[in-house]
This record gives sequence, C-alpha cells and structure tokens, in this order.
Amino acid sequence: MLDTNTFLSISFALITNFSNVLHVPPEAVPKSTSDLQHSVVGGLGSPFDLHCVHTRGTLFWIEDGAVVGYRSPGSFFNVQNLELLDYFRGPARFSTNEVVALAEKTARRLVKHGEPFTNGAPQLLPAGHFRDGEQIPFYRVNWPGDGLFGYVAQIEVDARDGSIPALWVGGPQFRDLPYLVCCLLNRCT
Repeated sequence: MLDTNTFLSISFALITNFSNVLHVPPEAVPKSTSDLQHSVVGGLGSPFDLHCVHTRGTLFWIEDGAVVGYRSPGSFFNVQNLELLDYFRGPARFSTNEVVALAEKTARRLVKHGEPFTNGAPQLLPAGHFRDGEQIPFYRVNWPGDGLFGYVAQIEVDARDGSIPALWVGGPQFRDLPYLVCCLLNRCT
C-alpha cells in the first residue's frame, strides 16, 4: 500500500530538484500540501503518478520517479485567457539556434539513463504572429520518437528571456522508477 504522505514528500523533493534544472521561480515550487490548490496521486499508468497544481498556477506531472511534465502560467501555447495575449509580446533576445540549443541542453539534463534522441533532429515550431504581424517570441522544440504524441520530448522556450514555461518528456529514459522504489523503501541516499 502506498503511503500518500511519504509519496508527496518524495514528490516535493523531485519537483525541487527538477526546478533547479529548469530555474522555476522558488515561489512557484510546492514545498508542502498547503502550496497546492489541487493534486491527484496515482493514475491510469501507475500508482506512482502525481499531478499537482501550485496555488500560483504552476503544474507538475510526476511519473515513475521523475517530473515528466511542467507548465507555468507563462506558457503561450497553453494560455487559456485570450485577454492575456499582450503579456506575450516583446522582442526575442534569443535566436532560433539559441532556442534549440537551450531546449536541447535542458532536455539532456533531465535524462536519467540511455539516449532518448535517436529518431532524428529536433524540430523547431514557432508560435506564429499576432494579428498585427508582430512575431510571437515563443517556440516549441520537439524531438521525434515513439512517445504519446509522436515525439519523445517537447520543450517550450520564451525567446524573450530564455525561460522554459512548459515541457513534456515522454521516453522511459527520463523516468527513474528504481530511485522512487528506493525512496519508498526508505533506502534513498
């Protein structure tokens, strides 16, 4: 039987470590259940899944001992309120080559074992343009693969400042179930 409190404690540590890689603002990183507006432990794939939403709107998905999904309110591709579109305006300070390099560096830092990027080069997908013709300074970088959506990883980059407002990593190379099992058995180091 899974002790939910122990699992949440381990999950908060996983999220903190992940947030250090991604440079998530500390105030958007949950440290206790009081920081959460919503959480679900377990899922269709595994009892070791967690979906949680911080009170500031940041979402984290954990599967098999690793954070595999993240979305902040600053994600252009996931914006829900069209009245907020002006927030996403501004000059890009990162070139498309720098965007791809940043996304690749970030993705590689999240790999736990193996090589997930064997199915081709990353694909850069620009967000497009606003109605007035101004370029939207957001990009998605996808790596083709056998993942759920036909890619093994997807990282959104804000080219205004180089931040990562959202990502999803789907390959088994990003998961760390042995580490999670060790933690659940209180044998982590």
